[in-house]
Amino acid sequence: MKRFSFIALALCLFAVASVSFGQTVNSRVTGTVKDTADAVVPGVKVTLIDAKTRDEKTATTNEEGVFTFVDVRVGTYTVIAERANFKKKQITDIQVHVDVAAVLNVVLEPGGIAETVSVSASGSEALIRTENAKLSTTVDVKQVQDLPLNGRKPINIAGGQAGVATNTNVRGAVINGLRGSFSNITWDGIEINDNLVRTDSLFGVNTPSVAGVSEFTLTTQNAGPDEGLGIAQVKFTTPRGGKGYHGEAYDYYRNSRFDANTFFNNNTIDSKTGKSLPKPALLQHQFGFNIGGPFALPRPGEGGPSLMEKHKLFFYFFLEKTNTTFDFTPLRTVLSSGARTGNFVYLATCGVTGQPACPAGVVNGQQ
Repeated sequence: MKRFSFIALALCLFAVASVSFGQTVNSRVTGTVKDTADAVVPGVKVTLIDAKTRDEKTATTNEEGVFTFVDVRVGTYTVIAERANFKKKQITDIQVHVDVAAVLNVVLEPGGIAETVSVSASGSEALIRTENAKLSTTVDVKQVQDLPLNGRKPINIAGGQAGVATNTNVRGAVINGLRGSFSNITWDGIEINDNLVRTDSLFGVNTPSVAGVSEFTLTTQNAGPDEGLGIAQVKFTTPRGGKGYHGEAYDYYRNSRFDANTFFNNNTIDSKTGKSLPKPALLQHQFGFNIGGPFALPRPGEGGPSLMEKHKLFFYFFLEKTNTTFDFTPLRTVLSSGARTGNFVYLATCGVTGQPACPAGVVNGQQ
């Protein structure tokens, strides 16, 4: 009986894992290798090198000269193509974005394999997407890190993308005229929608901050069947560690002393002071730290390095907290002295437009 329960539990976990893997956040690198006569070249060894971790993958072009690398993490890569009787071709600075395949056109020149021709990806990547009909925009790590964001929420950048209409705030934005329930927000493939109140297109129960996002892709139309629910897709991806240790500690401070007053406060006169209403106070600290690098274990024994690093496993960790103190103007109903003793007085509302006629002996406003 215990063995049966264990097997059933294992099958359930496998089923859940299979469903979770359906939400992919990685991408592909594909391309076609041709010679200078525009003929496809089969049997070319193609190597994909991760610039951050130096991890390598290899593939060989098929009869049509096509190569494909699947399950490629977001980042910068180098591709090296080599075959006998051709010069080695090296393409650097290939940017792989979340849910956006990198398509390369590789041209090999006749010559010795010992010769290397190095070019940048800008001259080798295809300008037109032909593998699908998605309408998507990628907000890369530089935009996430450098653009000023109120509250350090990268999802606010989505409000300025094509096809997104914001009325009063980004949270309630309309994407290509769709309902709020027609969007899907994921973070590393995990759904973070607010499934209780599915009315806002760009709102999640755990929307990540700048420290937790390397980049994200917004698909506004023609999402594939593998995307899960939602016509519009917002896919966040977390930064990852590399060969070296990198990190930072920060504290973003906001103080209302450096802010201007609002338009309505400036134009509202306080009856007691005869002056405009003061600006509301705001004190906010957003502080935290992040660190990433290769996973290492202490090395026992004497001599040699103190840490064992295989450079096969990498980590990234971040922690952020927000402390906010601010003023606000609440609206309250205060009972009169008579009402506090149980003496409630009602006024007649009748005899005016939209109200019934007053009974005999009763006028509008009478107690």
